[in-house]
Amino acid sequence: MTKKKKIIIESIVLAVLIVYLILSQLCCGLFFKNKFSNGNISFHYNNIENYKLNSSDGKELEEYFTELTEKIKTNPFYNEDKKLNFFICDNYGLYTFFSNINNKSMGITNTYGNHGFIVLNKTDLSKKETITQSKEDNTRSFESLVLHESTHVFLTKIHNLLNRFSLPSWKEEGICEAIASEGSYDIESGLKEFFSSSSSKSKSYKYFLHRLTVLYMKNHENLSFAEIIKDKRKQPEILDKIRKLPYDEVLSWF
Repeated sequence: MTKKKKIIIESIVLAVLIVYLILSQLCCGLFFKNKFSNGNISFHYNNIENYKLNSSDGKELEEYFTELTEKIKTNPFYNEDKKLNFFICDNYGLYTFFSNINNKSMGITNTYGNHGFIVLNKTDLSKKETITQSKEDNTRSFESLVLHESTHVFLTKIHNLLNRFSLPSWKEEGICEAIASEGSYDIESGLKEFFSSSSSKSKSYKYFLHRLTVLYMKNHENLSFAEIIKDKRKQPEILDKIRKLPYDEVLSWF
């Protein structure tokens, strides 16, 4: 291959990647036919029948989205300057396009300035559930997922781009799960594994531990979310303390 041909091929590949990034990160709306907006919060979706809803006029769906926007506004980190755009996928192929290697995740969130672009995996709105391609722990309520992902956007108010990675992942995910008040991992199964010191490799279980850690700090130590964010302790240190507590007390946090 000549140097000239190599340069042409590399340029084409680079151009394709740039177009893909623009489409998947900033132009999500092009892939969704309908949009419902309530103030700074918008939901993008395709044909209603794709989400297993029977209402042809969309009134049922719009009422549900209105309820969700009100719940989002109760978030302790809520900031009306943040613009939230939820893109609700109706099939796995569409979600894979946006998520790339994270196609088995529940949702992905990208924040640019005050704009949050949140893409959610295949959703059945008749059951109000989002379902992933994973073989287990693959279902979660749509409402809790919306609350979880929106919290990621609001947290950028607390730690901006310059210190974006100063907040440990376990703490951010734990706060998001605590605010969502739900996860994809069964609570009793999670506590059973935790107190038996099992080492589950499930990603859902890891999120369960993140939520457990934050709930301990919030309910047992009576720390506010702001104090939890500033706390310098490592997660293993806190988990060791939780294992010494009665099972019933820990269960009551959920």
